[in-house]
Amino acid sequence: MDQICRTLLGFAIVGIAACGGGGGGTGSTGVNNGTGGTGGANCTAGDGTICVLAGSFNPIDITIAKNGSVTFQEVQGAHFIVFDAPLANGVSNIGDFSSGTASRTFNEVGTFPYHCTLHGGVGTGMHGTIKVQ
Repeated sequence: MDQICRTLLGFAIVGIAACGGGGGGTGSTGVNNGTGGTGGANCTAGDGTICVLAGSFNPIDITIAKNGSVTFQEVQGAHFIVFDAPLANGVSNIGDFSSGTASRTFNEVGTFPYHCTLHGGVGTGMHGTIKVQ
């Protein structure tokens, strides 16, 4: 019986570890207001930081204040990040992104969707939204 319990406990620990790394958002389409968790190696999601993972952004959706900045931090993989229409005034696409960080400042209120052209599209795959209030 002890061996069965240890085996089941081992499976539970592996399962929990496989699901780790989530942000503080409210689910896959939730809004993160800066209460994020670990998004991946050396990246903490939230407070204006979006972790760029192999096939997703963490958080997917983020809310910032007007004149606030969003920093995309590369964790894994090569990406090509673009903003969908409408593009905020003065904000440019990030483009080829395979290391480091890239920040953008949003000086107008609105909702600004973005995606990785290599792993998604407008509203599908690797995509997200920046809401500026």
